[in-house]
Amino acid sequence: FPTRRSSDLDRVCIKTLTDEITSLPWDIVAVDDKKPFNSNLQKFLVLLLKKPNRNKETWRTLIDKVVEDIMVCDNGCIEVVRDQKNRISELFHLDGCTIKPVIDVYGNLGDPVAYEQWLPGQRNQEPVAKFGKYDMIRIQWNPLGTIDNFPWGFSPVEAGLSVATAFLNAEAYNMSFFQRNTIPPVVINMGKDVPDAEVTTFKTFLASEMQGQQGFWQPFVVAGGDGFDIKELVKAPQDMAWNNYVEWQMKWKVALYRMSPQDIGFNLDQYKVQGDTQLQLSKNKAIASLKSVLEDRKSTRLNSSHANI
Repeated sequence: FPTRRSSDLDRVCIKTLTDEITSLPWDIVAVDDKKPFNSNLQKFLVLLLKKPNRNKETWRTLIDKVVEDIMVCDNGCIEVVRDQKNRISELFHLDGCTIKPVIDVYGNLGDPVAYEQWLPGQRNQEPVAKFGKYDMIRIQWNPLGTIDNFPWGFSPVEAGLSVATAFLNAEAYNMSFFQRNTIPPVVINMGKDVPDAEVTTFKTFLASEMQGQQGFWQPFVVAGGDGFDIKELVKAPQDMAWNNYVEWQMKWKVALYRMSPQDIGFNLDQYKVQGDTQLQLSKNKAIASLKSVLEDRKSTRLNSSHANI
């Protein structure tokens, strides 16, 4: 999905959500502080997330890339690196579009190989890397349970691909109208008894003033009707109609991310009161949903992986 990562509205929506998520305060706390818990484990996890690897990354830089992969392919992946004593020592982001779960006919992750990494364009028939069940933290926002899509998710970018394709086809058709259309915009009738020479002279004058590809924008000049007359054949596109189209396109795109136009800086003045309310609602919806997914996966995967600490 390289193109979709950098496309206009997708890029804005993804960046808005990643900024919101990475700026949230966080901490590692006991689920039930009334019960005994390993305080050393708690401190270790906090330090690990603050400085997850040798590349001097922070929690913000790590989770920023993971959240983007969730938005693009619904496959946020973090590699769990262990030391010689089988203790977690580092966390690295892996491109979610390159990670493939290995499952059996019952949908269970493989053992000892649960995940494989395949790089774009690689010629080798073997994966470039293999990972065990507890060597990968895999996060999905919209997991699918259908037999033909399991164990993949359905990201906002994927959801918009089919609709976007229809839009691109429509825009290509509209563009072809201007590139290949030969219907003149108007017919100019110079009058009933106008000599052919004057019609030719008038055509030459218009040709010097109005040029277009393959005759487009060049009026069709004839003589034969009563009086001088101009008839419009092709209506020009309406500015407001185009604005409505762009606004509608923007609304459905941001809705895929559970956001509103106001979230990404579009101020619809005619709906200001409703827009302010929608802004808060959509922020609560998108951020709360994604936040809960990250909290759940971080808690279950890290805690279950730290049995040796």
